[in-house]
This record gives sequence, structure tokens and C-alpha cells, in this order.
Amino acid sequence: MARIDTEGLCNVLNMFYVGRMQSGFAFARADVAHWYARLGPVATPRRWRSPVGQLVKSMISARTRDAVSTAAYDRLVERYGGPAALARATPAAVARTIGDVTFADAKAGQLVAALRRIAANDPDLALDQLTTLPLGGGLAWLVGVPGGARKGSASSLNA
Repeated sequence: MARIDTEGLCNVLNMFYVGRMQSGFAFARADVAHWYARLGPVATPRRWRSPVGQLVKSMISARTRDAVSTAAYDRLVERYGGPAALARATPAAVARTIGDVTFADAKAGQLVAALRRIAANDPDLALDQLTTLPLGGGLAWLVGVPGGARKGSASSLNA
């Protein structure tokens, strides 16, 4: 039997037992311990993305495997440093950076256009203007940017 990392197991179990309501799931503790011992620790995100960073990642992820889109996102961050510099880039330069994602040329054009539209309303590219809108309004605004899609827009609002 695999050795159980008790600290990791406690972190996983604490996700299920944060309050009184969750205590009703106590029956699952043995199952979680069993699968944790067999599968190992739960992967956690390397870092949290800003809402606009999440939008960028979502836009390049469509119809592309996670490993490929994550590597492409990391290259964008390395090359441009942030969304303001990315908004000033040419679509051709962005396409070269994300070349291995599906539909890289189209996504690069949409990405640059989307960031420029966001910057026109919010020069800091923080999407702060969306906090003044009702949730549906913020989602509709993001879906309306070039390349905006409902799933990526929703993940940006949740970031």
C-alpha cells in the first residue's frame, strides 16, 4: 500500500469539512483517504491569474490541449510581461509566440483586438469597470469582445 502524506490528506479532507453543513459528508472520509493513497496528492494551480490573464488563457485554450495552451500562455507572459504590452503587439508577433495552439493566427488577432478594446475602457486592463455592472452585464460585455466566448468570459469573472 502507498504511503499516505498525512499533511496532503488533511488538506484534501479539509476541502470537504469546512463547516457544519459539510459534516454530513463524513461518510466519504474513508473513500477520500483510500483514493488519495492510491492516486497521490491533488494538483494545485501553479499560480492564480488575474481576470484578464484568465481571459487570455481561455481564448488561447479553445480546441487546444491544456499542456499546449499553458505553455503558450507562459510564453506570452515571458515575452510580453503583461496584458498592456500584449495589446500593443502585432497579431503576427503574437501568432508566432502561440504558434502551436489550434488556429493560432485567428486567436492572435482576436486576442490583440480584445485587449485593445478592454484597454479603451480600462487602461489598467484590470476589468474593474465590470464590477459596476450586474453579473449578466459583465458577462455580456466580455462575450462581446473579439474572440469572447461565454465559457472563457465566465472564467474571467470568477478569477
